Amino acid sequence: MIYTFTLNPSIDYLMELDNLKIGDINRSKNEYIKVGGKGINVSMVLKELGTDSVACGLIAGSIGNMIENQLKLLNINSSFVTVKGNSRINVKIMADCETAINGKGCIAELNDIDKLCNTINTNDSDYIVLSGSICSGLDATVYSYIMEKLKGRFIVDACGDLFKNTLPKRPFIVKPNHIELGEIFNCQINSFDDAFKYGERLCLMGAMNVIVSMGKMGAVFVNGNEKYAIKANKIEVKNTVGAGDSMVAGFIHSIVNGADYKTALEFAEKVAENKISSI
Repeated sequence: MIYTFTLNPSIDYLMELDNLKIGDINRSKNEYIKVGGKGINVSMVLKELGTDSVACGLIAGSIGNMIENQLKLLNINSSFVTVKGNSRINVKIMADCETAINGKGCIAELNDIDKLCNTINTNDSDYIVLSGSICSGLDATVYSYIMEKLKGRFIVDACGDLFKNTLPKRPFIVKPNHIELGEIFNCQINSFDDAFKYGERLCLMGAMNVIVSMGKMGAVFVNGNEKYAIKANKIEVKNTVGAGDSMVAGFIHSIVNGADYKTALEFAEKVAENKISSI
């Protein structure tokens, strides 16, 4: 089974404008309301690809109830723990440039994580996605803490200390983008060779496999024995929200269905491109 963890889920309110005028009244031409959060995004793409998963996480208040109900409508199984506050609403404005205002979200404690982990029973063959930001009350050790509590093959898509603290636990896959990878090593990742070099350093720090999403350039995969690069196709970019999550979902879907790493990377890049070319 695949479990996706979202510790600060949201309702995403997307508004499409011709252009955004700061300090003036703007009127949208299209609006979309979607359940969001990186782990939930992975579950939704997996569902579209025909692979089931369980969306796990923390919810709160009326927005939390809306998140849970939206997943039921999508026929996605979920396992949530209710915490204090209210789940967040994120506003995404798609105009001449893309602008986002992300809400703060709910409030949790470490014993809420214990409750969440106790709601599921994983084994060594399960895939567990730890993805995105965390809500107030939790610290940057929470993903590594979950890795101690559960069995499985962990996929980590986070940034900063939240990401780095998981490396000694030997995650099965980590997926920084090229900006996040550069921030870890205080450098810029401008080429596939750069991504290979610093991806290999992540392997030395504990990651078993590394995927680096590189936007318009494409993506790379590297581990101790293999490395592959996939160039992105030139497509019209309509919405970049969830592109990295689509890549994670595409890769896991391929691996679960028996693909090798190169084939999985190629498929993951296609899934991500399909995502950014649609609303």
